[in-house]
Amino acid sequence: MTMEERIAKMQEYHDKAIVAASEYNKASVEKRYDDCEGQKKNMDDAIGEYNALAKQKCYAECLAAEDPMIEAVTRLAYDGLKATEKEDEDGVKTCTIETKSINIDLKAIHDKNKANGGIGQDKQWPYMVERLNVLMTYRVYTEIGLDPVAKLGDTIEVSEITKSIDLGKTPTSNKQLLNQLRTIITAMIGEGPDLGKDESGKELGCAYKVISHDVNYLWSIYTKASNDRFSKVVCPNHNTFRRYIMNVCHHLVTGKPYEAISKAAKTK
Repeated sequence: MTMEERIAKMQEYHDKAIVAASEYNKASVEKRYDDCEGQKKNMDDAIGEYNALAKQKCYAECLAAEDPMIEAVTRLAYDGLKATEKEDEDGVKTCTIETKSINIDLKAIHDKNKANGGIGQDKQWPYMVERLNVLMTYRVYTEIGLDPVAKLGDTIEVSEITKSIDLGKTPTSNKQLLNQLRTIITAMIGEGPDLGKDESGKELGCAYKVISHDVNYLWSIYTKASNDRFSKVVCPNHNTFRRYIMNVCHHLVTGKPYEAISKAAKTK
């Protein structure tokens, strides 16, 4: 399928989703609930087809770029569709078709580029990311008083290649983690353009330089509390951790700052 054909098909499925939502709303108002069920399926099918094509389009555009890795981490996501349902005070449900942001799967793009061995400066980067996730998980276990070897063993390793990656020991300090993160980021996006010198003649180095803020960001989002068990800490799986590393790459490539949100209760 050509890009033009793909775009035309996306428009076709977008229009089908809009029509199905309209018919669903009419049936809901008229209490034709069997028709609602049928139109809901039509909506879901059209949205599914649209999102699949949107993913194909995004990944194809990334792979066609001069540097697919830079293109992908710059984008971070692509636009898909979703159906949003609302219920009024009389209990009547209606649906609207809206745009939603869908995260790019960086490893999926890497795997699609098999002819060139993948994307990135060092094609081993996916295994390096997984290895760092293992090391950081071990650090979390150690810092909360658990024996990671006894508790985990090799259960979070996913391949022999990952096991063979040498990033050093478990990072017991942020300085160690900084060096490990630099290795991975360089493997993914390189060092970036040389920034030359400042007004005093001091060398500024390369653009994609990992600093302590990047390490702090990574640690800040690395764990979360479990919703189903007291005092349990949840570490990310490899897919989630790749997303975190991709966010660091996005920050370095685009220059966009990290952000934080406070959910602390307001004082009265």
